[in-house]
Amino acid sequence: MAYASTSIHASSRPSVLAQIGTLFQVSLAAYRQTRAINKTYAQLSALSDHELADIGLNRGSIYQAARESI
Repeated sequence: MAYASTSIHASSRPSVLAQIGTLFQVSLAAYRQTRAINKTYAQLSALSDHELADIGLNRGSIYQAARESI
């Protein structure tokens, strides 16, 4: 019986390859999110102060707005 309980426990854990795949997916998602934030930040930074004011932002709130847009 000890073998049966051990094999059940071992099969409930994800394999090393599955863990690596999950790590890759999470890392890729974080990379894409960071790129999207940086792109939005760059686009907002290119606006004039007047244009930022038109959309309710100022220079100090660009980064927060970029993070919240994702």
